[in-house]
Amino acid sequence: MIYDDYSLLKNVGYDINNSDDLFKLICDNPRNAAKYFDILSLCYSVIDDSEFNKIWIPAETDEDGNDLIYTGAFGIMYESPHYSSFIMRNWLRYDVNSFGVLKISAAGGNPLDLYVGIVNAPFVNYLPEGGEIKCQLYALPLNVRFYADADAAMNDGKYFTDEIDELDSHGEYDSGLYFSAPCEDGVYDEEYIDASAVISARVIGKELCTNQLTGLSYVHLEAEAKGMHIDLLVAPEELSMPLEKINYVKGAVLLYANVEQKKYSIEGYNETISLDKPVSEEYFNQKIAPVLLNLRDLPYEHLIVELGEHFTNGLDYIQTARNSDEKFDEHTYEVEVCFDSNLPTQKMYALRDYSPNKMQTLQFFKQLCVEDKLLDLSDWTDITDDIFRPKDEKYYSRFSIFFNIKQAFYKGKLPDDYKLPRYGAKPMFADGAQDGTAIYHLKLEETDENARLLEAFKLMSNADFPAAEALLESILQNNYAIKLADDIHTVLFENQEVLDAENIYRFAVNNLLASKNKELVKADMVILELFPYDEPVREAVRILGQCEEFTLFAIFVMRKWEDGNEEIFDLAQKTRDWGRIHAIEYLEADTEEKKEWLLYEGLKNIFMPAYSALTVFQKTEAAKVFAMEELPYEAYHALAMLIEGLLDEGPVPGISQIKDRMLILQQFLDHSAKQELTIADLNVVLLISQWCGDFSAKEAKNIKEKAEAILFDTKNAGVVQEAIKNADGLMLAEKLGLSFKNQLLECIEQNFEENCHKCFWLMKDPDYIEKVVEVFCNKLPFDIITAAAAEGCDFGDENFKYYVMLEWILIEFGRVPVGREPELAAAAVQCPSVRVRRQGVAVLKVWVENAGVSLKELLPQVHKLLTDIVADEVCNDIKESINELIAGRTAFDNDDC
Repeated sequence: MIYDDYSLLKNVGYDINNSDDLFKLICDNPRNAAKYFDILSLCYSVIDDSEFNKIWIPAETDEDGNDLIYTGAFGIMYESPHYSSFIMRNWLRYDVNSFGVLKISAAGGNPLDLYVGIVNAPFVNYLPEGGEIKCQLYALPLNVRFYADADAAMNDGKYFTDEIDELDSHGEYDSGLYFSAPCEDGVYDEEYIDASAVISARVIGKELCTNQLTGLSYVHLEAEAKGMHIDLLVAPEELSMPLEKINYVKGAVLLYANVEQKKYSIEGYNETISLDKPVSEEYFNQKIAPVLLNLRDLPYEHLIVELGEHFTNGLDYIQTARNSDEKFDEHTYEVEVCFDSNLPTQKMYALRDYSPNKMQTLQFFKQLCVEDKLLDLSDWTDITDDIFRPKDEKYYSRFSIFFNIKQAFYKGKLPDDYKLPRYGAKPMFADGAQDGTAIYHLKLEETDENARLLEAFKLMSNADFPAAEALLESILQNNYAIKLADDIHTVLFENQEVLDAENIYRFAVNNLLASKNKELVKADMVILELFPYDEPVREAVRILGQCEEFTLFAIFVMRKWEDGNEEIFDLAQKTRDWGRIHAIEYLEADTEEKKEWLLYEGLKNIFMPAYSALTVFQKTEAAKVFAMEELPYEAYHALAMLIEGLLDEGPVPGISQIKDRMLILQQFLDHSAKQELTIADLNVVLLISQWCGDFSAKEAKNIKEKAEAILFDTKNAGVVQEAIKNADGLMLAEKLGLSFKNQLLECIEQNFEENCHKCFWLMKDPDYIEKVVEVFCNKLPFDIITAAAAEGCDFGDENFKYYVMLEWILIEFGRVPVGREPELAAAAVQCPSVRVRRQGVAVLKVWVENAGVSLKELLPQVHKLLTDIVADEVCNDIKESINELIAGRTAFDNDDC
């Protein structure tokens, strides 16, 4: 990792040697509120080190293995007002997600071919070959010299051109500029194509600018070559003379273009229409239908309709582009629809329209834009992987944690199903669960790392950032950041007079954006609690905070802000797992809006309401709500969730901490008697009945009787009877004495994945054991669950859900094998999941010990299987148990079974 300021953008997570990564960070331009594109610093090796001819090529090392040389090339690409006209020639490379390389020719009869990188690649595949296009040209310097007058520029350098205002690309420079694309026999080597040129240009505008993200300076030069405008972006230290004296530039550059999105020529049509909400039929007929109906004779046509947040059909955009098909007299059309275009979950489907006059396309667009209806897409072709590169763990592990989170944002927040990439680590916890478990279920042990922490901070102070990072990562290997938070602050406070605060701050900000180590990112946030900082860093904290893994640490930082409570409230609303649990703990309910949100939404986390129940009860002053005479159902249901959480008292204290708890329960039951109850509400009433059953006091008995009266009410019993049909309300059914086992078995068979975990209700009944086992044998994917022993194939593995399904039935096996149970036990000992294999071996031990005979006698086929697979077992404890079973052991310690 390079720790100089001009590599900060690179540290956000790009591959500096991959041109596909150059244009993925998009921010607001502080100059004119348009869009600009941050380019990364580049590293090159020197191949010609003469004084005037330094040629740089992208590489990790040179041919002799020497280290990279850092050029300091850096810049910002923004919306320039200058467009130049070109003729589209052909594509050399195209990556729809980020970047393309295009061959274009200057218009006006100028025999000049340029190879340029295209910024807005998701759209440019629709450019008409041979048609006129307009581009804004940008250049990132590789080796550029600066001059005050034309004579000096013309007489300087061996490989520079002899005329000012000339711009060349490739050609005679191919032999010297290795970042150009070799071209032999008209075939382009796609692996090496890059967008480069040698320019001699007159400077017509210049200014010193500031990068909003980093606060660092860069120089913007407006240059003119052969009548074309080029925006040149340079690191200030690369200037060889004062900015005000620069009038000419010459040298090698990487050349990029931003293509104007509009109708390019009379040969084709291109338009984007953005709709915030469904439109009237009149608007549709005037603005959209003409493109679909009246331009059929054009050889090129493309229409994009973007659908805003007020549409409910779930699409991001619809588009159509002309295709040719020899089977038909007229052109056919391909309609494409896109879901979640900015998310890893993006999907795209296409339909070929063979209907006369494109009526099928017209009808589809109308239903979406006017009626807000999405048709059945089952007959459409899934083209997601053709358009968007599939993104796997390997893809995400190329980038920093911050970049991966920021890239996943959609409409200001992370998608609900976002999961932090694992960066090669074994997936042990859901995001945030490791720290949540430590806080609520474990005692945080004291650490003895202050001496090494001080050493790390001294390295930061001396700007030895790589060594500081390595030491801090070593400390964090066995000590999670949550355990070290107080120690970090203590060491910094006690040694502030000998530490360089500015360098420590630089280290923390760099790592916050650049690190792939989640514990190091958390430690950076702990450090930043002690510093004031500007808006870009605050925004980075907000972004990280929306990932459940970092919410707690973002809260630690935010609570020091002047508006920290409002920031925490915003974070609470945008998280839904451990992040929400932590946010509620620190949120001050200082307004009625916050109290209402806490009551209605605060307990809606995917784990259990118990973690936040007492906090919500206290902060919302919920006792006042329970005491109301009448409640709307929404308020009643919120109180039901609250009671459910308070009665749990598993992970944290709950109802036992409420002084008037019996009154609260009575009031809730009074409200329950007035409501139309759902199965979820009735489950809460049942919990009250069970909780009160543990007390002998008369008041508790009265509450229990009132709860059971509600449960046995004919209307509520009918609700339970109806729920049984969907395998729901089984505890209530058992309480009310309602028959449900046949229906449950049917539900497990019909919807196995959703209901298989409920098998324990049936495995207690000997009449159902073989039937349930038969269903599991028929439904489980044996090719997946018997794919051989492995490590790290538990939580987070793509097939984890199937391992869990097998585990649900294993833990219900009795002391003797019944029916096809041995088949499932045999599958378990071959499962990739370590914990399922352990469970499978434990089951075999119980059967052997209970029968008093060896496994070979009891289950000879399973014994042979163990003999065949024992050598492949990767876990020593499991291998040892298998060898004991193979050897004929029939008695085991309790810990072994």
